[in-house]
Amino acid sequence: MQCSLFFILAVCVGSFASKTELNATLLEWFPPFFSLDDWGSCQRPMDKYCIVDAVLHSSKPSPLLDVLKLYSSEMYKHYNRTQIHRGVCVSRCPGKNNTENLVEAAQGCIDENIKAYDLEAEVVSAKWCNTAGVSRVSKSARVMAVIMITLLVIIVAATVVSFVDPKMGNRYLMAFSLKKNWEILTRSRSDPKSESRLNCFAGFDGIKVLGIQSVFFTHIILIHAYAYTDNPEFIERFYDQFVWKVLMNSPLLLQAFFVMTGFMTAYMTLIVSEKRKITIFGCFYSIANRWFRLAPVVIFVLWFTMAWFPLMGSGPHWSWVVEKEAQECSEIWWYYLFFAQNLIGTERFCLSHLWYVGADMQFHIVGMLLLLVLVRYRKMALPILLPLFIAPGIASAATNWVYEYPPIIVGQPPEVLRRLFTGWPRMTIIYLAPWMNPGFFAGLATGFIHYSNEEKGIKLNEKKWFCTLSHISLHLCLVVSVIGVIFMGDDLPPWWATAVYSALDRNLIALFMSCMILGFANNCQSPLLKICSWRGFRVLGKLSYCAYIIHFIVLRLIMGSNTNLVHISIFSMICFVILTTILTYLACVPVYLIIELPMVQLWKAIFEAPRPSPPVEPSTVKMEPSNNGHAEV
Repeated sequence: MQCSLFFILAVCVGSFASKTELNATLLEWFPPFFSLDDWGSCQRPMDKYCIVDAVLHSSKPSPLLDVLKLYSSEMYKHYNRTQIHRGVCVSRCPGKNNTENLVEAAQGCIDENIKAYDLEAEVVSAKWCNTAGVSRVSKSARVMAVIMITLLVIIVAATVVSFVDPKMGNRYLMAFSLKKNWEILTRSRSDPKSESRLNCFAGFDGIKVLGIQSVFFTHIILIHAYAYTDNPEFIERFYDQFVWKVLMNSPLLLQAFFVMTGFMTAYMTLIVSEKRKITIFGCFYSIANRWFRLAPVVIFVLWFTMAWFPLMGSGPHWSWVVEKEAQECSEIWWYYLFFAQNLIGTERFCLSHLWYVGADMQFHIVGMLLLLVLVRYRKMALPILLPLFIAPGIASAATNWVYEYPPIIVGQPPEVLRRLFTGWPRMTIIYLAPWMNPGFFAGLATGFIHYSNEEKGIKLNEKKWFCTLSHISLHLCLVVSVIGVIFMGDDLPPWWATAVYSALDRNLIALFMSCMILGFANNCQSPLLKICSWRGFRVLGKLSYCAYIIHFIVLRLIMGSNTNLVHISIFSMICFVILTTILTYLACVPVYLIIELPMVQLWKAIFEAPRPSPPVEPSTVKMEPSNNGHAEV
């Protein structure tokens, strides 16, 4: 009867192979894709708990295996169900016979686990093991502890001095003052001491905070696809639901961050050029300044991931979710010092979301070298920046055409997400490559346009057509994202359509985002501008870089500490978003005040020391009444 059922099922599925969909009842006949042995019963001294992968096969005809193969053949929608993934207490496996070969030892457990399905399984890997009772404190962890304690002592001393008498401490010590750095964190961009033109950035904090929230949600979906769950079909069904298909195209919206970076880089450089000439030395100083702005938090988080993070918890797949990353980071950490992490491929996984930080630094280097020329010859800005904006679209279209790659929206199959893109060349070639992202150059051009309009007295907020365009820009971005859904259907468009969409998707998003940001800078009133200009976003906006770096550690901590299979639901993911947001920003405050801002302030104290004021001649002294009525110089 069982064989007959699966034979009929195989015939039905084969008849609709392009639209393979199994209901919950039939999925119950599948061997569990993920499974975990009880973690608590594997805690005797020297018990070994490992992540085990096995391939299903059968020495006789098996309708079930045929269905599994057919179901898995739709790789763009389904996991590879011909493999199974287990957390196994290897030291308790039957027939272990004290063998030191983990694969052989795990085979007994897998055989026992799969025999009810009338299938066989061959263990292909048994690694990322946790051994109970074994100390894992490394020398690196101790060194980091000493450095952090020393840093905290300096910070306490600087804070005490700043409260008692700020004049007692020099500018180098005051760089570590919590009191001073807290004032910087909570200071508004509209502070009277600031350049008044910087008020145009008021809405940027909201964009960053809301953008970071979308990144959180995307990565929460990713880590659920990566972790061990009891209902992996929930992830598979994403690929047949319209809303989730649109979310799969959300990486396109990352162009907004590149646009903002390019806009601020160009606009700030043009403001600085009013007071002093932009030189090659100044460009290299700006690049060094940018490195010192980005590097401290990256180095801290990287070192933390390698040294302390593995010590912070345990669980059946802690080694898979946390310790695996720590080991691989220890092999490639030095790439991060040079911000080349997005150029090394995906063979090793280490804080992969930091690819954006590497691209940001690379764009800053290119941008400053361009601005060295463009600030002097501003009429050359459009002829130079326009080809640089168009080139990524051409490169993307050509690459997709030659390799027959689908657009980004299709390049995220469940099985690839389960491996966090490890060994997935499309990720490196199409997504991570900086030359495939046009947003930064669109931002540079937008900065020049805004500055030029200020010079000419052009007020775009008085032009109805531009305000309308700015208001609908975000909607146009969503339209571009929605169009990509057609590439996730069962009947795919021709390759030329893929090439055309790949040539336009990121460029159009960058163009529309530039219009929206230019509208924000020109105070084109809209509900979105009012939301993004909310005062509550000011502090969170300053913490956004730190939040982006840290949030994946928080995700891994929550997921890796779970001792059971995760059950995915809409409600659980919403709870995950809320919990991740709260914990991330709570962690960001001390990291910002202890690591990020002190290092930035120390850099300024060293290289931007205030010059002594020239002597004041008596004839230049002017007496003016102060607020308290007394005369001041």
